[in-house]
Parts: sequence; structure tokens; C-alpha cells
Amino acid sequence: CLLQDPFGNLWLGGSYSGLNKINTRRQYFQHLFEYTTELPQQSNNIRTMFRSQDKALWIGTEGAGLKRLAFNAKQYEHYTSAFAKALGKETRHLNLVLRAITQERQGVLWFASNYGLGRLTPSGEFSLLKLTQSQDPASEANYIRSLELDAQGQLWVATSHALYRKALEKDEFTSVPLTDIENFHPTQNLLLILRADGNTL
Repeated sequence: CLLQDPFGNLWLGGSYSGLNKINTRRQYFQHLFEYTTELPQQSNNIRTMFRSQDKALWIGTEGAGLKRLAFNAKQYEHYTSAFAKALGKETRHLNLVLRAITQERQGVLWFASNYGLGRLTPSGEFSLLKLTQSQDPASEANYIRSLELDAQGQLWVATSHALYRKALEKDEFTSVPLTDIENFHPTQNLLLILRADGNTL
């Protein structure tokens, strides 16, 4: 995955190789690899990156969860334990995958994970929302692949085969039918990325 920040840096997230930071203005290269005894490969298998309003870099991995690199910091802060607490499990028993991260104007951060939709408020309160009541992990009913905020601040959420719209003031999700989209078959095609152009998704 790729991310360009406002400071002239291009971030490249690799598979099992960590992060590469390239300053395009000064032609400066830096490699960031997290050395850890727990899940060393997964910790450096980057799946998504997001620069939040406080200039921190949020990083989602394939199997080692979520971490944050504050602006100009050299050490990661790990947030996988927040998911574990919300699920009532121990961190070491999670195989936490993050696919997308976004942030509302009010500062609320949203995280697309294989356990549901994570939410972190500016005050530090974390919660995990479910799109459906399905308890079958094989169904991927709550495995979220992509997130997008439209011009109205509406949060759109995609799983592999379904699209949802979150209510603005409530933790309620409305399923959006996909059967009318030409040449798209929800049972055969995967939803991988959502993008909004004004009020058009």
C-alpha cells in the first residue's frame, strides 16, 4: 500500500518487509522494520495506512493488528489490545487483520477489520460494531474490506459481498442492494475498495 503525506514523504507498506519512507523533496530514504518476538512476520505485513488529523500514522497489518506512529516518533503504539478487550479475548488469541482506516471531521477514527468495525473517539474510547448478528466466522458477514466517507459525512462500509450505510447519529447499518448494478454479481464478485466523488459512491 502507498500513502503520500503533506510533508513530502511517500510511505510504502510491504509484505513482511515493514515500512519504507521516502522524502521526495530531499531524496531521503528510511526503512522501518519492527523487531518483535511476537508475530514478527505479521507485524511487518502492512495492509493499510492512514494519516490522522494529529499527524500520526496509523498502520493496519495482516494478522498483527493495529499500531500507531506518532508524528516524528520512533516507537509504535499498539492498539490490538483494544480489539481484544472489546471481543473478550486475549491479545495473543487474535488474528487481527486491518484493511482500511478513515477519520471523520469530528476526529472519530474508523477501522475496517475481520472482527467488525472499530471506532476510536477523540477521548480514547474504543468500541467494536457488528454489521450483522451472524456469529459464523466463515461467513465473513462482519469481515470489513473497505470504508469511505462521502461529502455529507456518511460512512459507507463494504464486506466482501455486501454494502452498508451507517446512520449519522446511530449505530445502525442499512444494507444497500447491489443487484441493480450492471455486470455485478454479489455472490461472485468481491467488493475491495470504496471511493466517493462528492455524493457519488
